[in-house]
Amino acid sequence: MLGDDDDIYLPFHLQQAVDGIEELGTDAWKPQKSLFAAPGKIEFAQNTMEASVIVKMDRIREIGFRSDLTGYEGLSWYTRLRDEKQLDEYNTKFVPSYCFNWSDPSEMAGHKQSGDIDNPNNFDNHKEASLDRANLPLVELSIEELHIVYQPYFEFLKSNRNEFDEEQYNRYCSTI
Repeated sequence: MLGDDDDIYLPFHLQQAVDGIEELGTDAWKPQKSLFAAPGKIEFAQNTMEASVIVKMDRIREIGFRSDLTGYEGLSWYTRLRDEKQLDEYNTKFVPSYCFNWSDPSEMAGHKQSGDIDNPNNFDNHKEASLDRANLPLVELSIEELHIVYQPYFEFLKSNRNEFDEEQYNRYCSTI
């Protein structure tokens, strides 16, 4: 899993992906759509976001990452797995469990590398702009605090239930 620290992964994300790899018999799992959050809204996004893809580690090690352009690192393994039919870009048997999160306030959100993807100095700019550092010990969130974080996404899933594969929704969302 290639996680982004500013994005939201719902509690069933990894389980759904592992189940999907096993059921499909492929080296990777990816939903056709994920969620996109901007200030004040959550919506569906046609999914090209590599952070939503789960891939068998041996395939990532075998293929590797692009190193010539920032923002395109994952295209090497993504494209090859897709072309080998080991990654289905149009998989409709899912419930969105990943959210590309651009909804955090600016003081919390940090710099978005993909915001200036065509700049040849993008990675250097990103390193310079990414100055967030922990100044207190990390603390575990309580179940109640986690519920507050997840609640808008759970409400979105409930209100759009008819958009998802019914079996998957019942399998992963019965407790939300």
